[in-house]
Amino acid sequence: MAGIDWLTQLCGLLAWMLLGKGRFTESTKHEHSTATRKDSAFLPDKEVGSTLFYRIVTLFSYHWARFFHRYEIKGLDKLPREGEGQGALFVSMHTTHNQDIPMMMTGLYAKTGRALRALIHRQVYRLNPYAKYVGAVPGNRATAVQLLQQGFFAACLPGGSEEAMTGHENAYRLHARWGDRRGYAHVAKDAGVKIYPVFTENVEEMRFNPIFWLANKYKVGKVFDSIVSIPMIGWVVKQLGMLIWFVLAPLSIPMPVKLTTIIGDPIETEGYSVDEIAVSTHSALQNLIDSRQPHGHAYRPGLESRLAKL
Repeated sequence: MAGIDWLTQLCGLLAWMLLGKGRFTESTKHEHSTATRKDSAFLPDKEVGSTLFYRIVTLFSYHWARFFHRYEIKGLDKLPREGEGQGALFVSMHTTHNQDIPMMMTGLYAKTGRALRALIHRQVYRLNPYAKYVGAVPGNRATAVQLLQQGFFAACLPGGSEEAMTGHENAYRLHARWGDRRGYAHVAKDAGVKIYPVFTENVEEMRFNPIFWLANKYKVGKVFDSIVSIPMIGWVVKQLGMLIWFVLAPLSIPMPVKLTTIIGDPIETEGYSVDEIAVSTHSALQNLIDSRQPHGHAYRPGLESRLAKL
């Protein structure tokens, strides 16, 4: 999972510098009976969500989305209840702009009191020093399994940066990398938890990036995909492309489309192989996307839905 937009990022960084860092540094001095390592990701949900830092991020992501996008979350009744000690792994598609990530994370806490642990790329984690103060953690299997076994909610985006860079012409189609990525399935199976496919309607349309729009218009994405497939040279081009995307992604314009996050039916992992779990998850998420976003990438439906009740 990647970063957040420039406004949320700026507010989060300021809060981290002024308030959040000190509080969390102090908090991690205490022992927690269920945690085996002193990491902010393993702090109790209420301790993570009650900091001023977290509340500031919530204000500029979830509460802003409630006003601007009439944002809501449906399907919360499918999740394990607080106090049951049961974890859950959320999986979703990776957008081109990343702005849905803090919105959904803080929204889930506001509605349920459960602070979602985002399993993010290690390099992204290093570039965002405040990310751990909203529950983010480097995405490695051992940590993810431990979090889930201790009853936390965790989330990952198996499509990764490849999916985020596919462009609008491939919007709402899960990337081919889903076909060979099994880490999330291993994690869920080893932890003994269910997987919940999650999708947000009109999520790609919530931001308009003129640079990405031009790139899509002139088929830059297709050229990029062709070059990336070339041995050796492709790897270098891919790394450069990821850097450019990461820098340009926040340079987008908010669009007042209606946003609704849908939590799909849980996918069982007990008694199934890793491959079976991965295939079921991919199918369930793509079906959820197709059923809730039948028109594909289009601004008008989301705008009409948002403006209908003004």
